[in-house]
Amino acid sequence: MKLNWTDLETPNEIARGRAACFREYLTRPLDIDRFLKPVDAAATPRPESQPRAPA
Repeated sequence: MKLNWTDLETPNEIARGRAACFREYLTRPLDIDRFLKPVDAAATPRPESQPRAPA
């Protein structure tokens, strides 16, 4: 899982982050709920029939 946390939040920078396969592009100030959502999802075990998508 790739997360990016930066103070660069221009549309161009966000597009570059998405192109680099970042699942989430977080900017300052940090929204803790938005940060924890993908972290919790990555840490939650999935049944064998539902493998994780590549990070």
